[in-house]
Amino acid sequence: MSILVVDDSKISRRIIREELEAGGYDVVEAASGPEALEAVRTFTPELITMDVDMAVLDGFQTSTLLRSTLEEKDEIAEVTTYTPIIFITGRDSLEMREKGFQAGGTDFITKPFPSGFLLERANTILNPPGELSDMTALIVDDSEVALIAVRDALKRIGLKTISAKDGKSGLELARAHAGNVHLIVLDYMMPGMNGDELCTSLRKMPEYMGTPIIMLSALSERSYILRMFEAGATDYLIKPFVGEELIARVNSHLHTYLLNQKLAEKLDELQEINQGLNEMLAVTSHDLRSPLMTILGYFQLALEGGLEEEMKGFYRTRVENSLKHITSMLDDLTQVSRLTLRESHLIIGPVDVHSLAHQSMGSFEPTAQLKEINLHFENHLKGIKKVLADPTALLRVLNNLIANAIKFSYKDGSITVTLENGTGSSVRIRVADTGTGIDPDLLPNLFDLKRRETRTGTAGEPGTGIGLAISKKLMLQMDGTLNLESTPGQGVQVTLTLPSSAE
Repeated sequence: MSILVVDDSKISRRIIREELEAGGYDVVEAASGPEALEAVRTFTPELITMDVDMAVLDGFQTSTLLRSTLEEKDEIAEVTTYTPIIFITGRDSLEMREKGFQAGGTDFITKPFPSGFLLERANTILNPPGELSDMTALIVDDSEVALIAVRDALKRIGLKTISAKDGKSGLELARAHAGNVHLIVLDYMMPGMNGDELCTSLRKMPEYMGTPIIMLSALSERSYILRMFEAGATDYLIKPFVGEELIARVNSHLHTYLLNQKLAEKLDELQEINQGLNEMLAVTSHDLRSPLMTILGYFQLALEGGLEEEMKGFYRTRVENSLKHITSMLDDLTQVSRLTLRESHLIIGPVDVHSLAHQSMGSFEPTAQLKEINLHFENHLKGIKKVLADPTALLRVLNNLIANAIKFSYKDGSITVTLENGTGSSVRIRVADTGTGIDPDLLPNLFDLKRRETRTGTAGEPGTGIGLAISKKLMLQMDGTLNLESTPGQGVQVTLTLPSSAE
């Protein structure tokens, strides 16, 4: 990128050149206003630094000539009408800054300035920060100079801009870009449609009800200011204004606008979660009725007496299974509440994955035996014994996966838990079964807490439909992944991936 440095002091030009060239810019020098006007006939600078106090033509006069309107068809204006200009002067005052604005200045720097300061300003103008880079401002002003000044100021903070020179054109542009304009800057006095009329029209459109609107005016009387606010303006600035003040106002309003948007999105999310939790509680309360009635029925039979020992064992097993199911549902509800309220604080550290997998499988051996399902374990890990995880969370994930595999497997089916090296320094844990598999239509909602897909096991086992969603969230909190593959009628394979631990 090229920068034109205009200054009648050779020493100042050298200091500015060295600083800008150190930042990777190409520099062309001009020792006076006339030299600057001549220079832009032969090349197009991306930025101009302009000394104010110069002989023949001072910086403001030179800038005014560079800013000549395009309607005049001046070949200089064709090049420099939209080029940012930084004024550099030893006389800094509000009056000087107002003159600089009127002359089309973009920024104002006072001599002497600290090393690196000018380069920082140049970088900000030519490579604006990205925080607001996805946002667009609409500028409506019948003054070409004001349009350039506002546009340059907004570009310094990364905003994209679109502009119009009268109220009617501005309204048409606003309609064409409805939903994609995040800030509006309007002049108050314009031909055809004034700024307050345009503001009133914009506020009637749903897309612009909460959009910040800043009105510019040379009229400082209280009555005019009240009209601006009555029309729906968010703020106002009196012309001529200082660029830094406009930037400060815009930053404040846009950050408030973004915060309000995030709060609205969060409110929608919380309302959706609340609705999902209410539905889940309603379904769970219904699901709890079945195991509770089972326990109550067997308890009444036991009270009546006369049960044979063989039947006592059968009833005892059914009661134990019902209690386990109730405990599982309550655990799921507790975990969902923690995840929803961001209260699930995990303690990540080295975990012996081999030992944990054995622990999980051991707890399900009685259940698998009752359904005559074979549990297999394979360890193919090489050089790795531990993963980085929360032991309680990882055990819960494994328990969910093995419980699901047993629930949806038939008699004589098999479930295999495999440990193996993943890519890089990671570990893969696979839980594969030969059960019913999952219908492809159900796959998109399996991991959504707000959309429960409840299925009944091969032996009529009920479920809450949230085990996989909880497992997925816990794996993400441990910087891991959970991927599921399924073929209906042939089974499911779930793969967990976690970073390994050097300890």
